[in-house]
Amino acid sequence: MIHERNRVALARLIDPLEAGSARWGNALTDSARNMLLMEVGRRSRAYWAYWAWDEQVWTVFVASVTGEIRHRRRAHLVACGYLFGRHRRLHHRVGMPKLRPLADFVFGHGAVDPALEQVCTLL
Repeated sequence: MIHERNRVALARLIDPLEAGSARWGNALTDSARNMLLMEVGRRSRAYWAYWAWDEQVWTVFVASVTGEIRHRRRAHLVACGYLFGRHRRLHHRVGMPKLRPLADFVFGHGAVDPALEQVCTLL
């Protein structure tokens, strides 16, 4: 049984992740969320709050868990860093070449299409 104090602490970590990624809806979302929570558990108490991680901590974390095999989770984790840590250049630091999946996760599917069409028209 989970002690109530621990349940509240865990909810504070899990609830924002579930709310922020609810519309992403696929197995990779669950996997990325679990990877993030495992990293929270691995770190010392000073770094439990993923929203307080600096860009360097996020960069090391994302780079370490999204190697060749797991690169498909990179957009999910970078989106979490963007949404919860406000790290706007994390995609660049971890070498994420395709920004469309990230934009869809952060702003919603297709939300950037009107702006992209306008830019393409102007160019």
